[in-house]
Amino acid sequence: MFAALNRNVITVLAALFVVANVVLMVKGHYWLNLLPAALLLAWSLFMAPRYVVLFIAFATPLSINLEELEIGGLGVSLPTEPIMAAVSVLFLMRVLLDRSVMDTPFMRHPITWVILVQLAWMAFTVLPSSMPMVSVKSLVARLWFVITAFFVASRFFQDEAGRLRFIHAFLAGLVIVVIYTVVRHAGYGFAHDPGHWVMEPFFKDHTSYGAILALVFPFTLVAVF
Repeated sequence: MFAALNRNVITVLAALFVVANVVLMVKGHYWLNLLPAALLLAWSLFMAPRYVVLFIAFATPLSINLEELEIGGLGVSLPTEPIMAAVSVLFLMRVLLDRSVMDTPFMRHPITWVILVQLAWMAFTVLPSSMPMVSVKSLVARLWFVITAFFVASRFFQDEAGRLRFIHAFLAGLVIVVIYTVVRHAGYGFAHDPGHWVMEPFFKDHTSYGAILALVFPFTLVAVF
């Protein structure tokens, strides 16, 4: 009986979502389409956090900066930065509930302490800042990058299998960007000037794009041989 009731509730909620979404789309509002993705992310954060981190690695080369697209003047990369912010909040909550998370050799490493001191200094400099809101935004953005890419992702690098999965996830996303860039550049006959911007909107210019390719080339070379 409870199973049937649950199915009926899910069916009603799904129908209400479809109707509400259609009404909003007719009026030119498309934001409700993000609700299924948001619910999936919320479920994954609690049930499969490792896969969320792997998705961040995969999506990083594919992320698009809203500021580059002149959308609302926001310097936020989608979809990675909102997910990283959610991962960071979850990690901080876990630290508050279980202090033993911080009591590990990794957390006591000198590099970890250097990073923590740097973050503390950034927080301190918010007080005398002439533009406090800008400083706060910079600190918050730094926090979700450091927490996700250092403290959380470090768990993937504790064994070889985890390291390979993380690198493979990043390379999979980068391969898509490389194919997109090569095909787009071919459309311009591989001319010199288009080579500066054909990787947009995934990379700002050819400098950052080339730097990433140079960084991952040794890993791909080793993987091939």
